[in-house]
Amino acid sequence: MPHEPPLQEQTDEIGAIIDRVAAILGRGRDAFFRRKALPADDLKELHDLIEEIAFTAVREDERVIGMPVRSRSRLFRYQSILTHLHVVVATILSLMEALYEQTGKGMSLCEKAAEQTDSLCTQQEMILCTLAEAVRTGHESHLHAVCRVCRELLRSCQKSATDHERRVAGGLCPPNEALLFLTILDRIRSLVHHERETVRLLIRWRGTGRTPAEVG
Repeated sequence: MPHEPPLQEQTDEIGAIIDRVAAILGRGRDAFFRRKALPADDLKELHDLIEEIAFTAVREDERVIGMPVRSRSRLFRYQSILTHLHVVVATILSLMEALYEQTGKGMSLCEKAAEQTDSLCTQQEMILCTLAEAVRTGHESHLHAVCRVCRELLRSCQKSATDHERRVAGGLCPPNEALLFLTILDRIRSLVHHERETVRLLIRWRGTGRTPAEVG
């Protein structure tokens, strides 16, 4: 009869995924800020990581077969975490491609929009690093920190969107650049949503005793 895999094995897998995508985002942010082309190897690694997560999810599906019903709950939550991480990595890839469009095709955001993009990506990198630390240590305080930074990042997105509307209305931002910045904001908001859901699932998965509604 199949047994539930050790918690540490799953913890290591989740932590490694988040560490890798955080490092890639950091390099992408640095390349964007320095007006350099984004590393092609990083884009390839994101594609590979998406496939790896999908493979891991399929492996967990196979583990469920024959497992007692009472033992499936944590495995199902682990699969849900993988689902959200899959979206996180795919969204990071989309964000990187949007930044690549700016640096690789001669497009240039205005100075303020570029500064806001750098700040938003820095906050997003901080969320991923803190989330990875929370996974490794199991400390609930780190999960609370993720939720706090997520709230701050959403406020930053709202302020950036308001500033952007003023720039567009004042004719300070061409249409193609306006669309690019809105795409960046959309990707950041999507990341925050899935990161908050990941925190809720992590709390239930590790059994800290709190409900998802009490987080974030």
